[in-house]
Amino acid sequence: LQHIVNNPPALQKELPSNSNLSLLLGLRDWPYLQYAPQMDPEEAEKLKNRFEGEVVSALELLLNRHPDLTIIPFPMCTNHIGGDDRWFYRRLFRDNATVSAALDLTYLGPEIAPSTAVRLFQTASAALTMRYHSLIFALAAGTGAVSIDYTLSQGKVYSLANKYDVLQLPLDQLDRESLFEMLSETLISRPSRPLFEFSDLKFMKAITASISSS
Repeated sequence: LQHIVNNPPALQKELPSNSNLSLLLGLRDWPYLQYAPQMDPEEAEKLKNRFEGEVVSALELLLNRHPDLTIIPFPMCTNHIGGDDRWFYRRLFRDNATVSAALDLTYLGPEIAPSTAVRLFQTASAALTMRYHSLIFALAAGTGAVSIDYTLSQGKVYSLANKYDVLQLPLDQLDRESLFEMLSETLISRPSRPLFEFSDLKFMKAITASISSS
C-alpha cells in the first residue's frame, strides 16, 4: 500500500476503439430517507424505482449502439453501513437479460487491492458515477464521466460535478434518453487529462501518515 501511495499507477490511456469499449459503474442504492426526508415515502419509493428502471433502460440503448460494450459494476462501498453496492448491483440487473449478458462481475466478490481499483478507473472508456468517490477516481484517472446526482442539488456529488463541469443528471429528473446520449458522447470522446493526481487526494495523505506512524 505504501508503494501505491508513493507511486500511483501511471496513466496509460489510449483512445477507445468501438470493439473494446468498457463502461465502469459507480452506482449505489438511493437512501431517500437521508437525502429526501421531506418526500412522502410512497412517492420516494416510486421515484427510486423509476430511476433504477431508467438507468437499466439507458444501458440497454447503449448496448444496442455498442453490442461489444463491457459494463463493469464496481462497488465503492462494501459495508453494511452506507450500503453494500454488490447487493445493489445484483438486484438492479437480475431481471434484465440484455444488460446481464454484458456485465463483467469480477469485482462483485471479495474486496480488491487499491492498485487494482486505480488501474480499473484508468483503463475504462467511461464511467457512470453516483458514489462521490467514484467521481473522484474518474476525475483523477482522466476518465470521462457522467454523474447521477442523488443529493438532489444539495450535496457533495452535485458540487463536485459542477466544479469540474462533469455531465450530470439529477436523480429525480433522470430519463433514459438523456442518460443514453450523455453516455454515448462520453464513451467515444477523447480521454481527458487527470484534473488532479491520486497523490493529491487528502485520504491518500492520511494513509501515508498512518503507515509512517505504525
